[in-house]
Amino acid sequence: MVSVITFIVGILVAFFTFFILDNYFSYPVTLKIFICYILVLIIMYLTTLVAVNTTRNINKLEKLFKKNRKHPYYSFVYAISNKDDRRVITSYRILIKQKKYQPQYALFTIIFSLYFNKTLGLKEEVEKIKQSERKAYYQTLIFIKENNLEEANRTIKAVKKKWMKEALLAEMALKNGEADIAKKHAKSALKHTKGIQYYTLKKTYERELSL
Repeated sequence: MVSVITFIVGILVAFFTFFILDNYFSYPVTLKIFICYILVLIIMYLTTLVAVNTTRNINKLEKLFKKNRKHPYYSFVYAISNKDDRRVITSYRILIKQKKYQPQYALFTIIFSLYFNKTLGLKEEVEKIKQSERKAYYQTLIFIKENNLEEANRTIKAVKKKWMKEALLAEMALKNGEADIAKKHAKSALKHTKGIQYYTLKKTYERELSL
């Protein structure tokens, strides 16, 4: 997802950096080139990261997933979004075995279980989520899946982020059989999110609400 403009900017920054290093520092040429190379990679990575998290362009996000189809995280998100059960299972198993994702084991396990409409043991897992609003979000989702809307109405009060609250309200409306209200909240949730989260919600609502 690196654009031509980003690539050109990276090259220009590299040339400028090399000029500075060449004129003001007595580093070996190979070190100067290496520094410039690393700088270009950082610029491209950060630009791509920003683009991914600020876009609502489904085609761009699809390209991201296709490019990273062997990456367990992107594979997991893509499978969840497009309801590919087999891929969800495969990518989840790989994901939770990787050391760098161990701190998010509880989160991925909750997402995995809710995808298959399983809630057994999730209340213990949700307590391991450190971020309070995210914890409240998943607590509410679990209560909705269990048809415990009274508790869901209690825990949703701790959710302040707009897309999260609207997504939960859409789920609650669906549980109550209020499709029109669910669509209204779903549209609002999409309006207030971008990037990978937007992609996941968009694909889910296309499937469940025909949005």
